[in-house]
Amino acid sequence: PEEIVITSENMGETQVFTWDAADFGVSTQINYSLEASCGEGDPVVLFADLTDTSTEQPYESINTKLVYDAGVEPDTPTQVNFYISATIGTDFEKFYSAPVAVTMTVTKPSRRHCPSCRRRRPRFPA
Repeated sequence: PEEIVITSENMGETQVFTWDAADFGVSTQINYSLEASCGEGDPVVLFADLTDTSTEQPYESINTKLVYDAGVEPDTPTQVNFYISATIGTDFEKFYSAPVAVTMTVTKPSRRHCPSCRRRRPRFPA
């Protein structure tokens, strides 16, 4: 889609991402990642260790990762470039697909959706 609007009401919906298989010229397992960037930022990994040529992700996960990992501002339509990266191992170069631009409007995740908010607060002696 050209535009996705994520709200607290549609967090349960999903988005399917599909891509063509990468060809490294040898028969081997290929690991894919779904990455995203906004503005002039470098792509950040949203979902890693994908071995098929599609993934279905809930809006809730996409929303949280775009806000906290990619820096997308909540409630502001923002052009986000999605990429698929492919590699055959950590000793090999990572290859990127052409970006697919989607106007994303995300919402501020609640504390229960924020992985970094789950950390325990340190206790200090009285």
